[in-house]
Amino acid sequence: MVFENIFSGGRIEIVLDKASYALGETVNADVVLRLDKARSARGLNARICAYELVSQTYREHGAMGHSHTQSRTERRELFANEARLDGEKEYPAGESRYKVSFAIPNDKGLLSQPGFLGFIGGRRITWEISAKLDIAMAIDVNGRAALNVHE
Repeated sequence: MVFENIFSGGRIEIVLDKASYALGETVNADVVLRLDKARSARGLNARICAYELVSQTYREHGAMGHSHTQSRTERRELFANEARLDGEKEYPAGESRYKVSFAIPNDKGLLSQPGFLGFIGGRRITWEISAKLDIAMAIDVNGRAALNVHE
């Protein structure tokens, strides 16, 4: 993210109102946009999501009985919600603050599940809130923060 911010000319910091959240609670956050110079952008959006990384391993069989194994990991979203914080305009240089709130569903299926010995066969679900200043034909300015969600 630091490498990206060098070229985008700005950064976004997400300041959460609490260290952790229970299912059914509301996340209140400040999105702090800092730009080195004024930028014309299509909009500023925030997003909350819960996802898990799912790995798949499969064997491919080739000619002459040869085979090889391949693995891939994909991000599977379980929950997502978006909010538009500001529209298309010229965003000024310096610091701008925006408030955003997202409700966390009261769904136990959106929590990590321990497995055998704490990790074998368990399910790890990651929660995060992110924001993006969408700049046409240039590198967007992005920021994200991890959320600690519990029962």
